[in-house]
Amino acid sequence: MVQLLQLILALPLAAAFLSITVRTRRVVEYIHLSLSAFLAAAGSLFCARVIRGGTFSAWDGFFYADALSAFYLGIILLVNVFVAVYSVGYIRNEIAGGHLPEKKLFRYYALLNLFIFTMVFVCLAGNLGALWIGIEATTLASAFLVGIYNKNVSIEAAWKYIIICTVGITFALFGTVLLYYASIQVTGDLKHSLHWIDIARMADKLNPQIVKIAFIFILIGYGTKAGLAPMHTWMPDAHSQAPSPVSALLSGVLLKCAIYGIIRYHIIVKKCAGGVYSDHLLIIFGVLSLLFATFFILVQSDIKRLFAYSSLEHIGLISVGLGFGGAVGLFGALLHTVNHAITKTLMFCTAGEIIARYKSRSILRIAGVVTAFPLTGIALLAGGFALAGSPPFGIFISELMILKAGFAGGHAAAAVIVLAALVLIFAGLIKHISGMAFGQPPADVQRVANRWGVPVLAVLGIMMTLTGLYLPSFLTQTIRQCVDIINGAV
Repeated sequence: MVQLLQLILALPLAAAFLSITVRTRRVVEYIHLSLSAFLAAAGSLFCARVIRGGTFSAWDGFFYADALSAFYLGIILLVNVFVAVYSVGYIRNEIAGGHLPEKKLFRYYALLNLFIFTMVFVCLAGNLGALWIGIEATTLASAFLVGIYNKNVSIEAAWKYIIICTVGITFALFGTVLLYYASIQVTGDLKHSLHWIDIARMADKLNPQIVKIAFIFILIGYGTKAGLAPMHTWMPDAHSQAPSPVSALLSGVLLKCAIYGIIRYHIIVKKCAGGVYSDHLLIIFGVLSLLFATFFILVQSDIKRLFAYSSLEHIGLISVGLGFGGAVGLFGALLHTVNHAITKTLMFCTAGEIIARYKSRSILRIAGVVTAFPLTGIALLAGGFALAGSPPFGIFISELMILKAGFAGGHAAAAVIVLAALVLIFAGLIKHISGMAFGQPPADVQRVANRWGVPVLAVLGIMMTLTGLYLPSFLTQTIRQCVDIINGAV
């Protein structure tokens, strides 16, 4: 297991190093694809062993993994495989179209793999200080990817991303220090007072007032990185200006890394001060995120910003599900995490195809995608209906579970607001998506060939549909283990 851990951490670093030392485009592409595949294989084996064994710890608890870690790590590695394949054709087309100098290809793959490394590190960090460092590192690695086109708007988006998330992460640092203070007051152990498993086991002995204040800082800090409203303002700019594969990673998995950090603290607060306190805060920020998303989705005119605000909606739903709690609410929130990661990866890859062919991100200038490009059009339609929460897609099932938990758990008012927001978002999304999918395509639409994108869209579309019709037993088992952990089984 230690060797697997080392391999998982070393592979993306090796890919990043080789991307800037090997100066041949095709060789770098194949290195990236090969090492991404090896990373997925090694990571899958590691996750399977953790889920079977319960927990894993290394380096005196500095690295720690349980089913919750394995769950989020598995999502990162899954999305990375699709992004790795899609990136090859996408970056080739960007270079051919003159949007990106060829020399930046090597920088792109190096930064992409560094970005993956930071997110993997977050999931495996057993020390809450290391978790904070990992989440801050995800910002630094991904900000250069957001601004890689070196245009005024992309540089502005990257700076906005860095500044807002750095302010947020400073709040999270205060929260981490406060929890460390509360922990050391109990144990007097300088070495292990930030190890998550040790804090979680003695959480009922911590000072509840200090822990409550710490959680407020953590929720604001990591909530900024997760894109919870009103700290979400970096997200539409960063998602819209980044290359589409990077947007898929930002939305599909980066936001979830911050949610993962919040969950770790949520577990401690529930054991220390009772679940009502952190539950209510998660519901408040989740509902607020849904309300913000509803307005901006209805008035949106940019396809990538539309999907960015959709991410705000779904992160809000995950937060609400965690706050509603109970077996159904937590299961729904975690299942929604998987469904959103798959669906949003599909949609940002689809957006990349559409923008390359229509030379525009304006929703009003995109029409007839189904007629001009049937596969892309079908992906756009199916993904749009899935994001809107339509059956038979997986998001419909997880949304239904979250709403059920709200009504059954005494949160009827919040559940009604969530339901009303979902209805309005459904109407807005379907209006935008149908307007782009149908109609007469413009005469100057480009026939850009991206053969690497075809299998990505096809497989993601199949997975997105299957999660609404059938849940594999290993996924169900993993989510149930995660629910037990969140409910205090540590």
